[in-house]
Amino acid sequence: MMKHEFGELVNDLFSYFQKKVPPERTMGMWYEKCQSIPTECIPDITRYLTDMDELPKNLPGAIHGLSRTGFGEIQTSRPRRTIGPARTKTARTASSC
Repeated sequence: MMKHEFGELVNDLFSYFQKKVPPERTMGMWYEKCQSIPTECIPDITRYLTDMDELPKNLPGAIHGLSRTGFGEIQTSRPRRTIGPARTKTARTASSC
């Protein structure tokens, strides 16, 4: 994902949870951890995280972890939290977010 896309993702999440956006330096460090995540994963990551009760304390770790598991594992372990349009019995694979 590009830096501006990551910035939008973080801004959207912090706005959703009514939190103050972190400083630019922090955002830069977070982006370094998340820059390899495919852009097409952003909507699923956003949907999953906004379905939580609160913003994860380690946001870049949560974002990176979600992209690495490919959501299929999450759907299996937490079927009530199925991501996006995949609300069928078919789980997503790691390559598709």
